Amino acid sequence: MNDYCISHVPDGYEGILRDSKAIHFGMSSDMQTGALLSVLAASKPHGTILELGTGTGLGAAWLLEGMDDASTLISIETNQEYQDIARRHLGHDLRLKVIVDDALRFIEAHEGNAFDLIYADANAREVYRV
Repeated sequence: MNDYCISHVPDGYEGILRDSKAIHFGMSSDMQTGALLSVLAASKPHGTILELGTGTGLGAAWLLEGMDDASTLISIETNQEYQDIARRHLGHDLRLKVIVDDALRFIEAHEGNAFDLIYADANAREVYRV
């Protein structure tokens, strides 16, 4: 197995990468992390997945790649510009709900069911005060 030879990328990946570079966004997940996210999402059929820190959407793209059609992904990001890139490239996927909010505020206000998987990729000050 060669960890550095990932032959398939998710839908929207190339566009997100291009738009991220255009705004000098340098906090995207690498391909190995993305591939792991895809496998983790696949391990939760009919799952509800939470991503804290959408960024421009590369992590979300990998999560969506691994999810089945009955799963949902809620992705939280504080930066509207970053979120707009994610929406532009992934917004067609009905399994995805993108929200502009503070991660901690979202968690504290969440009244729904528990999440099957949480990918916390946000500023530690925003998430880990819980």
